Amino acid sequence: MQVVTDLAEAGEWSDILLHRFIILDSDDPGIDAVDTVVRLRTDLMLQVAVFSFGGSVAQRDELRLARADRFYERSQVGQVLPQFFAQYAW
Repeated sequence: MQVVTDLAEAGEWSDILLHRFIILDSDDPGIDAVDTVVRLRTDLMLQVAVFSFGGSVAQRDELRLARADRFYERSQVGQVLPQFFAQYAW
């Protein structure tokens, strides 16, 4: 697992591609969640699964348009993270 606040910190295109999924904290004020997904999908053209936690309804709508994959309430993090790790395990 790698924690970053910007896609550039995750490495080059090929480094990001190796990740099975990306967990995006939509409530983090230091991250522009919509811009991150747009960069991932449009600029880098990567189809790594993006799971978003938190965020307002309006922000989720913007993330849907940017092609984020799934959306969860903050209270669901502890419940769904183990499922992600099991489902997307190498």
